[in-house]
Amino acid sequence: MVANLKFEDIDATLNQGQIFSSKAWKILIIAFYVTIGIEFVICMIYFIGVLYEGSFVQSDFIAIICCSVFSILFLIGTIIAHKCLISKKKKITALIEDSLLLKANATAIDEQILIRNFLALVGVALRVSFVHNGILCVRQSTYKDKPLCLPVYKKYVDRDIIIAYSPKYDEVLLIKPESARRLSNNDQNK
Repeated sequence: MVANLKFEDIDATLNQGQIFSSKAWKILIIAFYVTIGIEFVICMIYFIGVLYEGSFVQSDFIAIICCSVFSILFLIGTIIAHKCLISKKKKITALIEDSLLLKANATAIDEQILIRNFLALVGVALRVSFVHNGILCVRQSTYKDKPLCLPVYKKYVDRDIIIAYSPKYDEVLLIKPESARRLSNNDQNK
């Protein structure tokens, strides 16, 4: 296990893609929960106001139902996203506990144009070569036995990089460049 490697240091894995490990994602989830709470309070204030006035018409009923349904759907989506982030964090933490810090070489093996939210992004599939226990190992970014092309891999192409390799799970974790510098400096200081 790499002593100083944390979940926040991991940028992506070759089989799971990009890891959303920054504090911004935690803040975003909290903001979603706060937004849902505010929606619920507004809906309840509107409902109490309509009941207090005693003039409950069909348009008020439709507005309250729409607000409630929107809040519930937003809550369900936020809970699902939160559960996915927690699940991925558990998987990555298990990989980190078993990982070794190794030097590797990364090259692109495929390139695709990806359409995401009306944006055209160029994604690459990555091949990582490293030596583990005296044996040259080559791993590729794949998903369901097909090349996994992602924009996050572009910053690692044609470079010597520091990776965390989990022999137990046979998974390569790509470490963020700033974290890799910190980890390699720690190794040199020992």
